[in-house]
Amino acid sequence: MKIKSIRVIPLGYQKDFPVLSRAFSLVRVETDSGIVGYGEGSTSYGHFYPTVMKTIVDDILAPVLIGKDPLEVRPRTREMQRYLNPWLGVDGICAQVIGAVETALWDILGKEMDVPIHALLGDKVVDAIPLYMTGSTFPEKDAAWHGQFFDSALELGFVGVKTRIASGADKDMAQVEGVREHIGPDVKLMVDAYCNYGVESAIRIAKHMGDLDVFWFEEPIPQTWIKGLARLCDKSPVSIAVGERVYSLHGFELLADYRAANYWQPDVTVCGGFLECLQVVGLAKANDIRVFPHIGGLTAVGQAANMHFASLVDEVILEYDGSEYQPLRDDILKDPIFDLAHVKDGKLPIPDGPGLGIEIDESKFEDYPYVPGNIYPDIYPQLGSGTL
Repeated sequence: MKIKSIRVIPLGYQKDFPVLSRAFSLVRVETDSGIVGYGEGSTSYGHFYPTVMKTIVDDILAPVLIGKDPLEVRPRTREMQRYLNPWLGVDGICAQVIGAVETALWDILGKEMDVPIHALLGDKVVDAIPLYMTGSTFPEKDAAWHGQFFDSALELGFVGVKTRIASGADKDMAQVEGVREHIGPDVKLMVDAYCNYGVESAIRIAKHMGDLDVFWFEEPIPQTWIKGLARLCDKSPVSIAVGERVYSLHGFELLADYRAANYWQPDVTVCGGFLECLQVVGLAKANDIRVFPHIGGLTAVGQAANMHFASLVDEVILEYDGSEYQPLRDDILKDPIFDLAHVKDGKLPIPDGPGLGIEIDESKFEDYPYVPGNIYPDIYPQLGSGTL
């Protein structure tokens, strides 16, 4: 079997609240035997720059990989690293592209062998994964709105919820307090700051949240501020979670060396694919750190990939985007197995078909073309700034 073509498919739609352009980047690998595999690259919430990813694949990786055996996943992954990492680096979009292509190759191998990806990589430890629902970054809304956002999660038995803060200490703490009051004491509460805060302000907020039984404080400051994260971890009564903007095993090794996070959140679509993420899990175990895989509102492809990965991790709970409008998660599947109707007792079953375990309806792609438009930094410049 040989790789016949590799194509990046930029997709997109308008998010409902807040109103912004959501972009995505799928990789489609076709073989000369007719088997097609899919992968997804992500900037942690869809993909802000799908045309950049397309250029990397078209100009660099496709000439290297076309004609090679797709079933040799590790050699193909090493080839991609050899052509990208020494000159473009191991972080950011290089890791995302490699992860997307590698996922597509695992999808092809699983389809050829008629087994799911999790069986290729060691087999799952659970059949269904407990979920926590993620809210919306929407600082214009009050605490009551953010609490009510999670009513469907509470009705379906989700084990936790994650509210996203972006307004400054006073309003953000009122939001966290309001969500805790709304969900009650028995549901896990996570808080995501999207790297908005500086070190000292994050320490003050963390101490306030200590009285609200917050399960973790996610991305409180920019993830490149390793020493600042270490200082925050040392002083915070709440566990600190990072990882959706850490792109390699070496990036997580730095977190371990500085004791800069309590929980790690690798994402197959962000951190170089399955092989890299499984190495991160091993490193976490060696450092007594828990892993909670990340999913940032992805298409069905990224959702499936991260569910296969999460099924290999012990004692995991998994993120679920609470926005109702998820057409690239649901509409592009012939059977929308990731929608809320498939959640039972707060859990979502692991796909068990060959490869990713999903069947893509490619005719739906034309309904969701990529159109450049406002993204989060255009609307909320504080996100990722470390300035609040």
